[in-house]
Amino acid sequence: MSRTVLLNKNIIISILIIAAVITLAVVDQYAYRSDSSFTPQMTDETPFKTVDNLEGVTLRTTKGAYRYNVDEMIYSFKNKTGRQYTYGSEFYLEKFENGRWYQLSYAPSKFDGLWTMEGHPLKPDSVREEPLAFNWLYGNHLESGTYRLVKPIHLSGSKDSDIYYLTAVFKIRIFHFL
Repeated sequence: MSRTVLLNKNIIISILIIAAVITLAVVDQYAYRSDSSFTPQMTDETPFKTVDNLEGVTLRTTKGAYRYNVDEMIYSFKNKTGRQYTYGSEFYLEKFENGRWYQLSYAPSKFDGLWTMEGHPLKPDSVREEPLAFNWLYGNHLESGTYRLVKPIHLSGSKDSDIYYLTAVFKIRIFHFL
């Protein structure tokens, strides 16, 4: 084969590979996105009756208020104890209405209600920040109001019955300027 034919063949193969990579990246980006028009509804009253009872460990969001179309936030654990704790990917969003907290319905998605079992360490006397993308589970149109993020955490090496639930309260606002 001539050098020109080989060069053209390599260019075509390169273009196809680049197109495949771009396609996979776009598909992966939207694989867990829910219907953008989904707005979660309040369902049952919260099952988390005892929260924020772990002395020396707190949960916060980096902002106290977000726009209605937020789909990701940063949260942080602050551990002011000499003990190590562990947390995973499990989380819940709840809305405050009429003096009570209510669970939010999940968006129609691939979520089957089961969480993965990874364990992220929260070392003694430390702060750990994590991004939280929740649009795949709750959509990206939260109504105006007061919400809280609920995250389970437990003392590393302890039994599962030693689970604590920490919360971070934040507001969703409809207007564009916070």
